[in-house]
Amino acid sequence: MSDKTPLRVQLMHTAAELTCGDRNADYGDTYETHKAIAECFNAMTGHNLSAAEIAKVHIATKLCRMKVSPLKADSYIDLIAYTGIALECETAEQ
Repeated sequence: MSDKTPLRVQLMHTAAELTCGDRNADYGDTYETHKAIAECFNAMTGHNLSAAEIAKVHIATKLCRMKVSPLKADSYIDLIAYTGIALECETAEQ
């Protein structure tokens, strides 16, 4: 990417590369992964969270981390990715 590419676009590209590349290959389909996390969490706690709600918990985690370390790019990259994952999960759950 050129030096003129806005930082926000660089972060979006990085989020896409990470979640559509190695992470997707390592962990599988994002909806199925978040659905499995929800099932595990629900079994442990007695709650009834959906895959989309699990993605939103990850968003909340990143927002809290950004408060502590506001210049850490990784949290912003993950936030971008989890926002997309949350919408994918919402769509799959309809």
